[in-house]
Amino acid sequence: DGTGNGGAVGNGKAAKKAHGATVVVMQDAEVKHSAAEFDAEAAPLSSFMLNGQDYSKERSLRDIAAEFWVGTKPSRARKQRLVTVDGHQVLRENNYDLASGEPSVYDKEAIRSEAIKPRSGRQIAGTDYEHSSTCQICWDGGDLVCCSECPAAYHPECMGVSLQDLHGIKRWGCPHHSCTVCHRKTAAAGGLLFRCEMCPSAFCEDHLPGTADLTVHCARFQALGQAQPKQACFIHCSPQCKELSAQIPPALLGPSDHAAVAVADKASAAAARSA
Repeated sequence: DGTGNGGAVGNGKAAKKAHGATVVVMQDAEVKHSAAEFDAEAAPLSSFMLNGQDYSKERSLRDIAAEFWVGTKPSRARKQRLVTVDGHQVLRENNYDLASGEPSVYDKEAIRSEAIKPRSGRQIAGTDYEHSSTCQICWDGGDLVCCSECPAAYHPECMGVSLQDLHGIKRWGCPHHSCTVCHRKTAAAGGLLFRCEMCPSAFCEDHLPGTADLTVHCARFQALGQAQPKQACFIHCSPQCKELSAQIPPALLGPSDHAAVAVADKASAAAARSA
């Protein structure tokens, strides 16, 4: 045939001489079957068999995970509500003797309150701190709309809205919680807004005015009970606001602010005496 012993005959074929005859052997050729060759009586192929190895007895992911967590993951101690007393099942909280008496409702609630995890560090308006008694825009008192996110308060007319416009709103965030220029909220602005102490303006880092004076903290809001927000840096956004901060009389500050001013005055007086 011109190929020689063991020479290549074609793609996927090899030829060799056996007893004077050339035998063509298929190599890596795909064997195709037809529907006529299907044997319905034959045992079905197992999906766990591969190359003659049975993988059905191999460990599952659940078994591997269970072995990993043994001795690593702490198991939760399970408490039984019932105890056996003289062959009877009774509630554990009712298992007491006459000498000690039944635990009071106060004692039970005290135990439950200790088991309750403390809430997160986020403060709640009206609970953890008071609201300002003056409008953040005009610095006058009266009927004010309180922000749900900070101690600031506003006259509806100063914001150009009416009480009817705000009716039905459960939580309302004041202008201090979005950039005055691009209107992005704190999260969209990178997690920090620069809020002016003396007006409702707030700015993201991209639109912070070059004339802004950083004060970092707002002593007036802190006197009302608010902790320094992680997502706020307080400023005087303009020379006018900085001048206004020096001219605000104590009479325009709220009750808590009066206490803060009194403490500051005492500290200044003590410093002057020591000097």
